[in-house]
Amino acid sequence: MWELVQVEMKRRDNLGAKYSATDIFSSKLVCSDCGGFYGKKKWHSNTAYERFVYQYNSKFQKGKCRCQTPHLTEAEIKEKFIEAYNLTIEDKERITNDLKEVINLLTDTTELEKGIEQINAELSVVVELAAKTIKENSKSNEDSIDYENKYQSLVNGMKH
Repeated sequence: MWELVQVEMKRRDNLGAKYSATDIFSSKLVCSDCGGFYGKKKWHSNTAYERFVYQYNSKFQKGKCRCQTPHLTEAEIKEKFIEAYNLTIEDKERITNDLKEVINLLTDTTELEKGIEQINAELSVVVELAAKTIKENSKSNEDSIDYENKYQSLVNGMKH
């Protein structure tokens, strides 16, 4: 879960604009002219004609893109979403198979497990040689500098 949150945070950072989630379509509708987000706006506030529409957030800001993209109503957005959803459902089996294949590719740890097994085998050999060196040193009058050199050689070999 933590990794999924990190991916989502990075995705939001890469959007190039502040991410908002104040309603269902916030930060999901993108202007086809300039790539900016659409936002929910109230038109004709406190009148009989009051309604909400979605339009490019910076449409009327000075110095910003003067996009010609139209505003959208929530009903239009929902209708287009249902159309897209239905197209997806028609191809559900292929999409499901593709997703399963991606999941299998991303979660296949066979190579990593082989690497871990190899490192563990090498580690066992080094530990055994170090133990043998320690045991030999305890039974001999070998110079402590020679022993230390042999021991450090084994330890350094284990680090690489």
